Amino acid sequence: MVDNMHIRPIAAVLSLVLVGCPGGPAEEKDTSNTPEDSGIAVPCDEDGDSFCVSDGDCDESDPLVNPNAAEACDGIDNNCDGQVDEGVLGTYYADADSDGFGDASLPEEACEAPAGSVANADDCDDANGTVFPGAAEACDGLDNDCDGSIDEDVTTVWYEDADGDTYGNDASSVDGCESPGVGWVAVGGDCNDAEPKAWTGAAEVCDLIDNNCDGQIDEGLGTTYYADTDGDGYGDPANTATDCAGAVDGWVSNADDCNDSEKLAWTGADEYCDDVDNDCNGLVDDDAVDAVEGPADNDADGFGDPTATVWSCDPAENTIDCDDGNANEPRAVDASSTSGSPDGSMTNPYPTVQEGIDNATECVVVYAGVYSENISFNGNNVSVVGIDGSGSTTIDGGAAGSVVSFANGETAAAELTGFTLMGGSGTLEEVSETTECGSGVWCTMIYQRYYGGGVFIDGATPTLWDLVITGNELPEYSFTENSPTEWSYVYSYGGGVFASDSVGLDLDDLTITRNSALHGGGIYVNNTSQVALTHSIVAGNDADAGGGIAVVGGSFNATNVIVSNNSATAGGGFWLDAGSSTWWNAVLAANSASDSGEGVMVTGGGSATASGLVIAAHDTGYGAMVESGSSLMIEYSDLYGNLWDESGSTPGAGMLAVDPMFNAWSDDSDYSNDDLTLAAGSPLTDMGNPSSAYNDTDGSVNDIGAYGGPDGAW
Repeated sequence: MVDNMHIRPIAAVLSLVLVGCPGGPAEEKDTSNTPEDSGIAVPCDEDGDSFCVSDGDCDESDPLVNPNAAEACDGIDNNCDGQVDEGVLGTYYADADSDGFGDASLPEEACEAPAGSVANADDCDDANGTVFPGAAEACDGLDNDCDGSIDEDVTTVWYEDADGDTYGNDASSVDGCESPGVGWVAVGGDCNDAEPKAWTGAAEVCDLIDNNCDGQIDEGLGTTYYADTDGDGYGDPANTATDCAGAVDGWVSNADDCNDSEKLAWTGADEYCDDVDNDCNGLVDDDAVDAVEGPADNDADGFGDPTATVWSCDPAENTIDCDDGNANEPRAVDASSTSGSPDGSMTNPYPTVQEGIDNATECVVVYAGVYSENISFNGNNVSVVGIDGSGSTTIDGGAAGSVVSFANGETAAAELTGFTLMGGSGTLEEVSETTECGSGVWCTMIYQRYYGGGVFIDGATPTLWDLVITGNELPEYSFTENSPTEWSYVYSYGGGVFASDSVGLDLDDLTITRNSALHGGGIYVNNTSQVALTHSIVAGNDADAGGGIAVVGGSFNATNVIVSNNSATAGGGFWLDAGSSTWWNAVLAANSASDSGEGVMVTGGGSATASGLVIAAHDTGYGAMVESGSSLMIEYSDLYGNLWDESGSTPGAGMLAVDPMFNAWSDDSDYSNDDLTLAAGSPLTDMGNPSSAYNDTDGSVNDIGAYGGPDGAW
């Protein structure tokens, strides 16, 4: 029955027909599906999938079947292409042995795996359930794991066992799942398959057989004996024999002999000084029971280390090695050497000191003798030592210049000690000046200046100690008129020592005597020099100015010094001109000056200070004389026995004028028989500067004189 509520106008139906069935004008549309009795057209897309039969829909009863549908594995032509389940079927393979792996030769396509089929084709034998990829390989003649190999890694190596000891010969073997038969075993390791008592791991027995196959026979069995050729009861470890029965004559059971031809050598024996390694420690004569203590000589150059001793069969006989780790130092010098090719060794020394200096890098040792030469350190900072002392070793300059020269920037490492320096005539410097000496007349002045008879120091700071500097004579002042227009002048400076531009120069333990020069008979210091003199004697020298010491510019400090019996025109003992000086605990005695300042002369704006000083026995003039514009500040000192004690100085606290009471004192002008230490009861004892900083070495208050103060023990 037709529901009138659902009857639509024909125009509306036609409109639906046009919309629902695209593809052409309405009048050409096939209306064969429209019931003839109603006269009303119905939609062509009966399943509502937007496709009509004319659009290729092959099943208007199933909205999941149309040209745009995805093919599904369901036995239906879902996409209306005339094929069923195309492209969605799976391939499956028969698994006849039910091992989970299929036979590649029996494929079948289906939507689901058929019974007895799997999705892989990896079985190499589908008739055997023990054969498939990944199966454990068994020794059964099959390729269980389908890798192309049969029985790999599961066979047994069988070894031939000819001697029946159940251990086989490694050199004769086969692989197999089963033993080849009688005489074959699965264990190798038999090193002798003809001997049933020998195999690897067998117990070694004393039978002359290598039972355990370790390459040794009867090891650890019986007793090993060692040859005792020298009969000392100790055996040679390199000569052995093994015997299960016991030792025989000439053999012992210990191996403690390192020298079987020396009866006094075995491990643990006492070491003797006999050139034999008695105790077998690899060393000869070490820690010998008959050794003696002496200087070490680690570099075996014959020179001993002054800082180390050893117990030795042959210690060094001296302590003069400056580097006991270097066999080439020191260089040795001996005036008596006659070698045609000296090398500076102890056995082949150089004949001259200069050769030693030129070839050394650290030090030179010089044996006693007289060396007729003038030496220069040439900038070489080495130590040069007269090992037998200044009384036995002399360098004589032969009046050919300065005996020793330091003029190339040498430092304190350039050391000279243990010599007498004599016969020096000084280093000559000659300059000329031309000046107008009259109307239209030019004159030339030639100046010859001689410096440092014993030691010439210019711009260097060497270390000088334990030296006797004596008998060095520089030319006296002279003037010569060579022509009416040419004049020559001769000057000289520092008969014993000349120091110029030497900053930080220390002079210690020097005896400077019987030298002469125009200025500074004993010592001359000038320019920017800073010189310290300690524990020294300056005596019997002669000059025009500064018989003992002349300082012209620079500074000079004297501590524990004796200046005596020197002579000059001015400043018999000490002459200071335009420089500065400090004196601590010293003696100036019996010096002479024909003009002024027998003991001390300060002039030219010089400035000096003194403490603990004795100025004595200047009986013809001033002990101390200070010119206007100069100064001498003196304290805790003794001025005694001078014609006039002082002029122009500034006395401070603690000044005395008493007999110093020296132990030995004479007026014979010979300093060598004087002893200027203070005698018992001397009024100068404990009368120096009371400050504890100046105490004597025994801790008592400073004595006045050359042997007082903290450095007074010399």
